[in-house]
Amino acid sequence: MLYPILIMTLIGLISGVFLAIATKFFHIEKDERIDVIKDLLPNVNCGACGYTGCVALANAIVKDGVSAETCPVASMQAINDISKVMNVSISDSSKKIAVIMCNGGKNATDKYEYHGVKDCYSMSLLLGGIKDCAYGCLGGGSCVDVCPFNAITMGDKGIPIVDSEICTGCGICVEECPKNIINLFNKGEFATVKCASKDKGPDTKKFCVVGCIGCKICEKVCPEKIIVVNNYLAKIDESKCSLCGECVKNCPVSAIEIIKL
Repeated sequence: MLYPILIMTLIGLISGVFLAIATKFFHIEKDERIDVIKDLLPNVNCGACGYTGCVALANAIVKDGVSAETCPVASMQAINDISKVMNVSISDSSKKIAVIMCNGGKNATDKYEYHGVKDCYSMSLLLGGIKDCAYGCLGGGSCVDVCPFNAITMGDKGIPIVDSEICTGCGICVEECPKNIINLFNKGEFATVKCASKDKGPDTKKFCVVGCIGCKICEKVCPEKIIVVNNYLAKIDESKCSLCGECVKNCPVSAIEIIKL
């Protein structure tokens, strides 16, 4: 009886030695910076960075040298702190803010009365949406629903309003909008055309009182010559805007606004 016990004890000792050696040989040292950076990231796991979540991005930052600025949601303070942990410098690139490129809403006419699912994609499936303007905001509030930071609310004019103080520029609302009328802009102050319609001027005026009619007045009065009208829609090179306000003052339909982000 003693002999089998000794054999089992010996096998146990040998196994223990091998396990100890294997544990030490195959042990992977975890970089403590991963946990530190993970805690500095927003931890909303929105996926806007292209990774499956904040833990995956933290690993990529530490192991693959991915820039902290890959996270469009992180504050500049967080990006600075992460860069210090990694002992790298950051670029001077600006954070971006979402802007709804439409002022239609209650200023634009409807084709029909909608009673379906209050979702922009569902609304767009029926004759392109309720608006006579094929390019205008549907007012379904999908961008409001998907914003993980509650930076978008529905305004009383039927158009979403973006709080530039809260918006992180993650771009989730941009992807969600079936009309593609949400753009991301660098922080700053500039004039922009809050319209996406490419209909002829007379048609636009039938549907919306604040829609761009492609009259080219803004193009003519701009001293910087940075406004071009194509397909009945004015486009401003916001990066070169001097904020003179001539386009805003002379626009006959008030489609141009000075925006401060």
